[in-house]
Amino acid sequence: MDTSELLTSWADQYSVQWNDCLATGFASLEAMCNYFQESAWHHADHLGFGFQKLKNTDRAWVLARITMKIDRYPAWRESVIVKTWPTGVEKIFARRDFLILDTNGQTLGSGASWWIIINPQTRQPQIPEVVRDLILEPPLDEYKPERLRLPETLEPLGNHTVQYLETDRLGHVNNTRYAAWILNALGPDWNNRYKIESYQIEFVTEAFTGERIGLFSSPAGESRFYINGKRERDGKEIFRARIGVKEKES
Repeated sequence: MDTSELLTSWADQYSVQWNDCLATGFASLEAMCNYFQESAWHHADHLGFGFQKLKNTDRAWVLARITMKIDRYPAWRESVIVKTWPTGVEKIFARRDFLILDTNGQTLGSGASWWIIINPQTRQPQIPEVVRDLILEPPLDEYKPERLRLPETLEPLGNHTVQYLETDRLGHVNNTRYAAWILNALGPDWNNRYKIESYQIEFVTEAFTGERIGLFSSPAGESRFYINGKRERDGKEIFRARIGVKEKES
């Protein structure tokens, strides 16, 4: 296909399903991440470097980090539109931005993500050259490729044993599951008190079925929470995350 025939951005519409929602009746953070992930795959397939195409040449996309802001969580049975587009290559990362809209065109959330290509056998990263020849749209100005710096003091939050159903086609924990780990560890009282308005996570090392992950967080009561995950058997860092929160109105 001639590159002039390729869509520089992609849009999908999703209906918020029952199992996307928390007890509040609104979509979870994990569901919001899932909508974006699916649309990213759809656009990659259209552009000719989706999962199956890269698999044939021993390559695979892996999400390295994502940052997002959420203005409003959609309700059960509400329809949302995800628009996403690649913006170019930054060092060894391919950047892809996104908007989440309601059917009236109002912004529910937005974000940016950075992906790498790996060899699934060796797990070694490769520069994503497949993106360089595309006609690209500009990135969202508000998102910069900053690295997360954890505070010096983190408190034990709990632990999690990786379940088989949390893994994906590459055999590791899918990126969307980390949002569920964090919210589960923080517990129902915390979730009933706070609303997450921003979410940033960096995936440092892959996690696999049966591994036990220790979770650590910054002290409660702050507008930003930092969460760190480490594999218990060797102390290897798995992920680091930051969430911006606001107390819910009573």
